[in-house]
Amino acid sequence: MLQAVRMDIRVADWLAGRPEGRVHSLFSRACNLAWGAHLISLVQPAYGMVPGGVAVAYEGGFRPGEPVVWDGERLRGAGQTVSLSGAALWTNKSPLSHPHCSQELWGGMTEVALHQGRGELVRLLSPGAAPAGGWCSFAQGRMEALLEALRAGRHAALAEATRSLVGLGEGLTPSCDDFLLGLLAVLYYAGAPGYAPLADAVRRHVAGTTPVSANYLRLAADGGFSERIETAALALLSNGDAPAAAAALIASGQSSGTDSLVGIIMAGRILS
Repeated sequence: MLQAVRMDIRVADWLAGRPEGRVHSLFSRACNLAWGAHLISLVQPAYGMVPGGVAVAYEGGFRPGEPVVWDGERLRGAGQTVSLSGAALWTNKSPLSHPHCSQELWGGMTEVALHQGRGELVRLLSPGAAPAGGWCSFAQGRMEALLEALRAGRHAALAEATRSLVGLGEGLTPSCDDFLLGLLAVLYYAGAPGYAPLADAVRRHVAGTTPVSANYLRLAADGGFSERIETAALALLSNGDAPAAAAALIASGQSSGTDSLVGIIMAGRILS
């Protein structure tokens, strides 16, 4: 039996309302459980919390599609049991009362992204880089349209740009979805007026991406972000250690962390 060390408070609510789910997707050291309309993610403690997550040293045991039962203390499958008893509850922080995005912090975070970042989207932060090609070239134009719509408060244009970005790019969570997570995080924690219309546009168009990515986008539209995205967004907005937070976010996944960081930096460009 595995012992969870932390759990998103949302998970407690989901479990209380439903006694059984099923295994949705498996990875070498992670697992997603479909629990009604939600996904519960079992992730390694070192990775940091994710919305709808349980931090546990998972290394296998569940099987694809099998039922998982909640007995009030444990998640039980045919070949694995995860105890949630004693797990510390975690939740996202509230928006800041007095956010401040300085050019110095924004520049430091951008430098880290350019020197350490991975994947295609990071090249969009460098004015002197060779023109992007393929899907990244299309994404660049749609991102610029989205940012301009945010600045101008043009909700119809914002919704159309969002629709064209959802599901675009590479990876289990496509690059542009991760970009949107970072963008939403900064707008949310800054209490920016653009958060609500962007969140609404994301909710309307999540059907255009993968189930796992759609899950994280829905949660972000309700103020739910991974711990590393949250830390980076708050560092940018509250004179935190922005470069260190950026480096930690880059370490998340092959390119997902970098893609979210690009969204954080582009949101900071608007606010600063």
